[in-house]
Amino acid sequence: MAGKDADADADRILREALAKVPDNAMVSIALAKVRRRMGDDAEAQKLLEAAHASDPSDVGAANDLAVLLMSKPEGAANARAVLAPALKAHPDDAGLHLNQALVLADTDKAQARTHAQKAQASTDKHIREQADRLVAALKGK
Repeated sequence: MAGKDADADADRILREALAKVPDNAMVSIALAKVRRRMGDDAEAQKLLEAAHASDPSDVGAANDLAVLLMSKPEGAANARAVLAPALKAHPDDAGLHLNQALVLADTDKAQARTHAQKAQASTDKHIREQADRLVAALKGK
């Protein structure tokens, strides 16, 4: 129950903040994360799409929107389109490379492997572990 209360409080506070600074991508992204935890993917997607539209190179908006899109049938192509400008602006971002690898894993294994290998260089243990698993899985395909 405490999690639901915390999400409700966060939702209220972030909505108040967004009302004051409607173009703030960080607030939109944070609210989108809360909405996803609350089971409202539709609003989360709208928030992330707005944040991404205001700055297509924003790593947080691109990663979060891509992950949300990948959870939908036929969402891979849309996720690729979301990740492309962010990857161009941040070619060394391991999280972007990991998500791009995940998007490509079923359609372009060679490119997926390249992106996964770049993600393996991450200083973030979780990204590195996911990238390691993906590289291993792609070798078996």
